[in-house]
Amino acid sequence: MYEGALELAMPPDRWFVDLTTGDRIEVLAHSYSIEGDRCVYSLLFRGTPHFTVTVLSLPVSLVAGIEDVLEEYEELQRREESGE
Repeated sequence: MYEGALELAMPPDRWFVDLTTGDRIEVLAHSYSIEGDRCVYSLLFRGTPHFTVTVLSLPVSLVAGIEDVLEEYEELQRREESGE
Protein backbone atom coordinates (compact mmCIF):
# COMPACT_ATOMS: atom_id res chain seq x y z
CA MET A 1 0.00 0.00 0.00
CA TYR A 2 1.30 3.43 -0.83
CA GLU A 3 1.52 6.34 1.58
CA GLY A 4 -1.74 8.25 1.85
CA ALA A 5 -3.86 5.36 0.55
CA LEU A 6 -7.38 5.04 1.90
CA GLU A 7 -8.15 1.86 3.82
CA LEU A 8 -11.56 0.31 4.43
CA ALA A 9 -12.48 0.01 8.10
CA MET A 10 -13.72 -3.58 7.50
CA PRO A 11 -14.66 -5.81 4.57
CA PRO A 12 -17.84 -4.60 2.83
CA ASP A 13 -21.10 -6.56 2.63
CA ARG A 14 -22.47 -7.80 -0.68
CA TRP A 15 -25.93 -6.45 -1.59
CA PHE A 16 -28.16 -7.26 -4.54
CA VAL A 17 -30.52 -4.49 -5.56
CA ASP A 18 -33.52 -5.41 -7.71
CA LEU A 19 -34.68 -2.53 -9.85
CA THR A 20 -38.20 -1.82 -11.07
CA THR A 21 -36.83 -2.21 -14.62
CA GLY A 22 -36.24 -5.92 -13.91
CA ASP A 23 -32.47 -5.47 -13.71
CA ARG A 24 -30.38 -6.50 -10.70
CA ILE A 25 -27.17 -4.80 -9.61
CA GLU A 26 -24.56 -5.92 -7.10
CA VAL A 27 -23.21 -3.37 -4.63
CA LEU A 28 -20.29 -3.77 -2.22
CA ALA A 29 -20.97 -1.47 0.73
CA HIS A 30 -21.00 -1.40 4.52
CA SER A 31 -24.51 -0.02 4.81
CA TYR A 32 -27.44 1.54 3.08
CA SER A 33 -29.97 4.08 4.25
CA ILE A 34 -33.01 5.87 2.92
CA GLU A 35 -32.28 9.59 2.73
CA GLY A 36 -35.33 11.49 1.53
CA ASP A 37 -36.26 9.91 -1.79
CA ARG A 38 -32.85 8.21 -2.27
CA CYS A 39 -31.44 4.80 -1.35
CA VAL A 40 -27.81 5.53 -0.44
CA TYR A 41 -25.02 2.91 -0.13
CA SER A 42 -21.84 3.82 1.75
CA LEU A 43 -18.39 2.49 2.58
CA LEU A 44 -16.64 3.18 5.90
CA PHE A 45 -12.97 4.18 5.70
CA ARG A 46 -10.33 4.34 8.42
CA GLY A 47 -9.35 7.79 9.50
CA THR A 48 -9.30 10.13 12.45
CA PRO A 49 -12.23 10.02 12.72
CA HIS A 50 -13.47 7.21 10.46
CA PHE A 51 -15.55 8.55 7.57
CA THR A 52 -18.07 7.28 5.03
CA VAL A 53 -18.12 7.68 1.28
CA THR A 54 -21.27 7.27 -0.80
CA VAL A 55 -20.71 4.61 -3.47
CA LEU A 56 -24.23 4.54 -4.94
CA SER A 57 -27.36 6.67 -4.70
CA LEU A 58 -30.58 5.58 -6.41
CA PRO A 59 -34.11 6.99 -6.36
CA VAL A 60 -36.21 4.86 -4.00
CA SER A 61 -38.85 4.66 -6.75
CA LEU A 62 -36.35 2.67 -8.87
CA VAL A 63 -35.68 0.05 -6.15
CA ALA A 64 -37.96 -3.02 -6.14
CA GLY A 65 -36.05 -4.93 -3.45
CA ILE A 66 -32.78 -5.24 -1.55
CA GLU A 67 -31.10 -8.50 -0.57
CA ASP A 68 -28.16 -8.79 1.83
CA VAL A 69 -26.24 -11.94 0.88
CA LEU A 70 -24.80 -12.30 4.40
CA GLU A 71 -28.25 -12.24 6.02
CA GLU A 72 -29.46 -14.89 3.58
CA TYR A 73 -26.44 -17.10 4.33
CA GLU A 74 -26.93 -16.76 8.10
CA GLU A 75 -30.62 -17.66 7.75
CA LEU A 76 -29.70 -20.81 5.78
CA GLN A 77 -27.22 -21.78 8.50
CA ARG A 78 -29.88 -21.31 11.23
CA ARG A 79 -32.31 -23.51 9.29
CA GLU A 80 -29.71 -26.25 8.81
CA GLU A 81 -28.79 -26.20 12.51
CA SER A 82 -32.44 -26.39 13.58
CA GLY A 83 -33.21 -29.17 11.08
CA GLU A 84 -35.81 -27.19 9.11
